[in-house]
Amino acid sequence: MRTFFWSLVATGALVATASAATATDRTIPLEAAATDVAFAPDGRSLYVVTAGRNLLQFDVAAGRVERTYALDNDERRPGVQVAAGRFTTVTSAGALRLRELKNGNAVATFSVPVARARIGTVAAASDGSLLAIAGGDPAAASANIVHVVDRTGQPRFRFPAGIGAMAAMAFSPDGGTLVAASFDADIRIWDVRTGTLVHCLEEMPLAMFDLDFSRDGRLLATAGADQTIYLWDTKTWRIVRRLEGQPETVRRLRFSPDGTRLVSGGMSALDFEAPVKVILWDVASGRSLRTWETAHRVNALAFSSDGRQVAVADGSKQAKVWAVPN
Repeated sequence: MRTFFWSLVATGALVATASAATATDRTIPLEAAATDVAFAPDGRSLYVVTAGRNLLQFDVAAGRVERTYALDNDERRPGVQVAAGRFTTVTSAGALRLRELKNGNAVATFSVPVARARIGTVAAASDGSLLAIAGGDPAAASANIVHVVDRTGQPRFRFPAGIGAMAAMAFSPDGGTLVAASFDADIRIWDVRTGTLVHCLEEMPLAMFDLDFSRDGRLLATAGADQTIYLWDTKTWRIVRRLEGQPETVRRLRFSPDGTRLVSGGMSALDFEAPVKVILWDVASGRSLRTWETAHRVNALAFSSDGRQVAVADGSKQAKVWAVPN
């Protein structure tokens, strides 16, 4: 398998899928399961993280590998933060490491005081100036804490993560607000400048597993176990629309750059390896525009900078790039 992987890197092989919709749909073969995907800001490159501790940079149009970064043996669960030009990894010792996308070099490694060195969810501000890190012992609610730190690991403030720890976190585009969804089904909104809890949304019937701000910051999308996507007005923190039709738990969602579309990906509650749906939504009307099927639960979704492509990592040894219909 390793021989095949390095052959892939050398040749830059990409397989174009047969699609009646467009010839730009692509399937990218990998040496290990895809765990994260993200487009570069210029839309030309796609970053793919694999369970084999590699970060691959693909030229999507040319169909070839541009760079391959091999992570250290103690690094796990990497996540790409393209807007900040960095990606993060969690070490086996429970430390957080920041690396540059342009060369893979480590720029900072720091420990976070979480119980039993268990880092869970990590979120980054769009400019990379702040990180929110949730972790602790899931069996001890009092040990679950969210730490907000700067890019060197210096603490800003901390707050309780709620019962059962954090499922998802996101900074607003302006960096002034942190939204955190916990497994107790509450959504908490924090003022990052003061560390003050400004809202606690208790309307959700079940836990929300992902959330995302629109680029202009006017809408927040949340979704999770009840198979419904909720769109919130971030001025009033009221629900303005529900998107219904995902046939399974919603595990991931992302807004398009212009905020007119949203893509969601599912997860079977009974079998993580079961096929699930990826759905493209029209935000204004709440209608589904296109549905794709993918092999396993969706680990990550990403829109290209022009909104014309969606990349998917589903835990299979492939990353998929699909064209978004006009």
